[in-house]
Formats: sequence, structure tokens, C-alpha cells
Amino acid sequence: MEQGHVNILRHDNQMLRQMTVDMQEEEYISNKLLKRISGLKKEKGELLLQVEQEEEYLTNTLQKKLNQLQKEKIDMENALEQEQEYIVNRLQKQLDSLRQQQTYHPHHSRENSTSSVSTTGNVTPLPPASPSSTHKKWIPPHSSSPTSPDFGVASQGVVEVLKAELNSLRTRAAEIEKEYIAKSSQATRFKNELIELRKKSGLPVDDLLVEEP
Repeated sequence: MEQGHVNILRHDNQMLRQMTVDMQEEEYISNKLLKRISGLKKEKGELLLQVEQEEEYLTNTLQKKLNQLQKEKIDMENALEQEQEYIVNRLQKQLDSLRQQQTYHPHHSRENSTSSVSTTGNVTPLPPASPSSTHKKWIPPHSSSPTSPDFGVASQGVVEVLKAELNSLRTRAAEIEKEYIAKSSQATRFKNELIELRKKSGLPVDDLLVEEP
């Protein structure tokens, strides 16, 4: 009877020991899992912070690039406008100068044709003119009429200069327009990327959705 009771106690003792070992193992595993979970949560927080910092950096970088491109776009528009205004003013001055030359030469010719007559009251008789000389028009050696070859050559030269400057202006305007289109496309691409980053970060995008004038 006693031996049976001892055996029962031994068995119970072994069971308790085994249960204690199992509980210790479970506690160890639980603690290990908790530490692992805490580590994962910490890594997750660090990754989220890193992602936020990278998104903020990209957002700021894209915003700076967008602002720079918009500034360059405005500068190019102003430069083109100023260059066009300068060339137009220069061409207008040359045209005015050409018109003044056209009105000056016939008037100058008329003054020279009457300069041989004295208006002081003592007129010196001129020798009779030959029949052939009465039909010849005297032209001052240093003046040219609007229909003279020299004046025609000068006018043609001015016209060629004006044409060359106009062609140069058209070429420059085409180059600036090409650069303007490229800058606009790049600005639009940066703007779309910035909108996506702001949406991911939960930031407002209303200021970027406003259409530019």
C-alpha cells in the first residue's frame, strides 16, 4: 500500500517537474517572441520615419526644381519680349532714317539747282546756252536722287539688312520657343511627381492644381 502511494507521489512529482519545464520553455519562447515583435515594431517605425524623410526631401527637391523652372520660364518670356522690342525699335529707326533720306535728296537737289543764281541784286549775265545744254539737267556730284543708281543701291542694302535682322529674329524666337516648350514639359513632369508625393504624404495639393496664366 505504502509502495503504491510512493509511486503515485513520484509520478505526480515527475509530472509537476515536466509541467514546470514546459512552462519555463513557454515563458522563454513568449519572451523571445515579444522581444522579436518589439524589434519588428521598432524597425517598422524607423522605416516609416525614413520613408517620410525621403518623401519630404523629394517633395522639397521637386518643389525647388519646379520653382526654378517657373522662374526660368518667366525669364525666357521676358528676354524674348525685350529682344523683340529692341529689334523692332531698331528696325523702326532704320526705316525712319530711310524715309528721311528719301525726302531729303530731292529737296537737296532743288536747292543745288538754284544756287548758281545770286539774290543780292547784282545778277551776272550768263552766256547763251547751247540748244543741247538747255535740255540737260544738272545733278550735283555729291547728291543722288531717289531714282539714281547710287540711292537705289543704298536702299537695297538697307532692305537686305532689315531682311537679315528679321530672319535672325525669327530664328532666335524659334530657339527660345523650343527651349520654352522643353522647360514647360519638364516643369509639368516635376509638378505631377510632386502631386503624387504630396498625396502619399497626406499633404494638400490645391496650390499645384491651379492653372498657370
